[in-house]
Amino acid sequence: MNRFIQSSILLLSAIVGSVIMSCRSGETEKTSSVDHEPKAKVYTNARLVQVDSIMIDAVGNFRIYDYQPESGLFLGGDVKYFISFAGKPGPKSNELGFLVINRQGEIIHQFNNTKGGPNGHGSAMQSAFFMGPDAMGVLGRIGFYKYNLEGELIRRYKDINYREIFAVSRLRAGFSRDGNRLVLQLPKSLTDAKAAYSDSIFQLVKPLKIYDLNNDQPHVPVYELGYPDDPQRNFNLGAASVPFMAMSSSDSLLYTLYPMTREILAFDLQSCKVTKKIPLNPDKFGGYEVLKELSQGQRSRNWLNAGARVAMSRYHDMIQLGEYTLLRYSPPVPESAVRLLMTTKGLNNDPNWLRIRRKHYQFHYQLFKDGKKVLPDFELPTLRPDEQHQEFFTSTLTRGKIIGGNGLDEIYVFIPNDGEQERDYELIRVFKLELLE
Repeated sequence: MNRFIQSSILLLSAIVGSVIMSCRSGETEKTSSVDHEPKAKVYTNARLVQVDSIMIDAVGNFRIYDYQPESGLFLGGDVKYFISFAGKPGPKSNELGFLVINRQGEIIHQFNNTKGGPNGHGSAMQSAFFMGPDAMGVLGRIGFYKYNLEGELIRRYKDINYREIFAVSRLRAGFSRDGNRLVLQLPKSLTDAKAAYSDSIFQLVKPLKIYDLNNDQPHVPVYELGYPDDPQRNFNLGAASVPFMAMSSSDSLLYTLYPMTREILAFDLQSCKVTKKIPLNPDKFGGYEVLKELSQGQRSRNWLNAGARVAMSRYHDMIQLGEYTLLRYSPPVPESAVRLLMTTKGLNNDPNWLRIRRKHYQFHYQLFKDGKKVLPDFELPTLRPDEQHQEFFTSTLTRGKIIGGNGLDEIYVFIPNDGEQERDYELIRVFKLELLE
């Protein structure tokens, strides 16, 4: 081989080697760029911004019971709550009955089944809610009633009822996505209620029951859930209460939260098993020891009504907003302020309560998505009541009640007719929750 050919081969080898090294270098740079993923956003606060409002042509002792994201329908009305308290006559009920309302505020169905007759559920109920896109359920003293949206009775389940109860609650009582699988917060049964007086309520009373209405015996629960094993469980105030509940449409999980506990339990309704445990760890939750000390030697109803109920933290709402779950709770009021309320006219009559609430009793919120905390412990000043609002005198209500939503961009808040001024219509405000970094 002559010298010219040798030089040509060496030059060609050098060029090929250079190209290969260049390609490898490019691959290395490309791979390293993938490794640097953008950091997840960290949110520190949130604010409500009103984007719309819905006017409903109705006036009365009106409430919104449920909102269904799939159909965009609201269920409202003035059907009497089944517990009445002696001494103060309540506002008129059962004049409107049930109203099914669309997103434009139009009443598309209205019926009143509070009277007797084959369709009648009675003059009072505990809860009402949608059961799929074309049915609703009413839980009353004499049975559980399933209606279509025109008010025609589909079926009555007389052995599922609220006749004997161990704990009283104004929370939403049930959920059903398909109209067949039904979950109810129902802390009672004929056997449990009698035995609870002679044994531990935590061993006997099962507050959460799941039914299959297609079964041959639909009144027999397919699963009953007892109280969670929690250190605060044996503290009697509120420990026997029913859980807060919310249902996610994205993963079909039922989220439950019991009073006094610090975690949300997520249930799969088909397997009846806990699939997630979501720790809460709220920053401003406590007051148990103060409440125990204040309750010594006093009858529970008296010291609760006098002001002791605000000595400890309480959960108030757990609302599903699309893929998000919003939790509302109250921090404990300082002991000195609680003692002031208890030694004067009591929580509902003491003029000091207005000042104490403005200073200490501001609600806090936590936001979750897919079982993870998106934003811990923030406030929503937009929902704080002003002095002229009737809700300002209570320990549980805000300026409006969040009734559901389609995500953070569309949250529905029901504003009662006496919430700010006299109106000849009912009002739902539509808000957007903006997350702030």
